Amino acid sequence: MEISKHTKGVLITLLGVIIITPDTLLIRLVSADQWTNLFWRGGLSGVTILVALALIYKQTFLSRIRAMGMPGLWFTIISAIGSVAFILAVKLTTVANALFIISISPLFSALISRFILKQHIHARIWWAIFSALVGISIIAWGTFQGEGNGTLFGDVAALIAALSLALIFSIANHYHDRDMVPAMAFANLLSALVALPLIPAMNIFGSIDGQDILWLGLMGFIVVPLSFSLLTIGPRYLPAPEVGLFLLLEAVIGPYWVWLVLGEHPGDMTIIGGAIILSTLTVMNIFAILQGRRKRARMVA
Repeated sequence: MEISKHTKGVLITLLGVIIITPDTLLIRLVSADQWTNLFWRGGLSGVTILVALALIYKQTFLSRIRAMGMPGLWFTIISAIGSVAFILAVKLTTVANALFIISISPLFSALISRFILKQHIHARIWWAIFSALVGISIIAWGTFQGEGNGTLFGDVAALIAALSLALIFSIANHYHDRDMVPAMAFANLLSALVALPLIPAMNIFGSIDGQDILWLGLMGFIVVPLSFSLLTIGPRYLPAPEVGLFLLLEAVIGPYWVWLVLGEHPGDMTIIGGAIILSTLTVMNIFAILQGRRKRARMVA
């Protein structure tokens, strides 16, 4: 039986989200500084993706890279910036803070649609943006009050990561006829190059112990290459709201892994602000999905 385009998108995106949920825990388990972490995470995952693509594409490997064009270059640069911001966010604020703030990326996608792509935005999106800002303000206030182990710099880094995620998903969706997975590989390699001169004493092995090798290997060879490749493919088959709805799972499950293993409590203000953000995004995305289905039903009729 042939799988529909929508079902294929759901399965690809869901699998990508499930694989990425322990990513923040693995970052926290690595004892090395954030730049060493970023260098190995980006370098290993970038090489892994490129080798896998070379084996899959064979003779068409270089032509597929060239086919990405300028959108692929922008995807690479923006994604690399997001990777740097993501590592800083996870290292410098609580995982719950980082993931709750990053989860607002669908709202950034809506703003991109309105002001860059000149598309109409429903009034509920503006209400959702206002509600999400309230949630972020509560999280930031808790950080400012010293609740948990977060920092405002880490929270701002999470905002940058959210904007980056929205931009690359918008690029992948807008240029759905182009394969952006190679750009994800180059983005990871670029983030590793950015981190290299910032590693203490330029010693890429200096602060890594035996356990770090295990965690970095899991991230670099399995979690990051698989999850981000799948999440790059997902928007080719699903509208942005549905992708955003699945990504909320990481914001829920990710902090749970960190709390379960490391005992990191996010703080009451983060829980309240995160609940407002997740509730807002869930309601918004459900309405968007239902509206999209009604439009498709009218087109079929």
